[in-house]
Amino acid sequence: MVLGDYWRWLRKTLGLTVGGRIIFTTFALVGLAGVVGDAVFGGENGDQAGGALTVFVGLALAIVVGLDAAYRRLRGVARRLRS
Repeated sequence: MVLGDYWRWLRKTLGLTVGGRIIFTTFALVGLAGVVGDAVFGGENGDQAGGALTVFVGLALAIVVGLDAAYRRLRGVARRLRS
């Protein structure tokens, strides 16, 4: 249920294609794994890990949304040219 709501949010709110949703989710999970790994293995920046994750996910989201929008625009142009 929660995963479906998350997937729907990425599609409706951000307008991401399936590829964009997969890429963003992968980036978010990698960032989360980095924070968890830092906490488990006694990293130096334990107090700053949450902020680092927020910045990482925010940057990943901005990049993926931008690239996904460019992909959709190029796909639309290619479809119009073929017609």
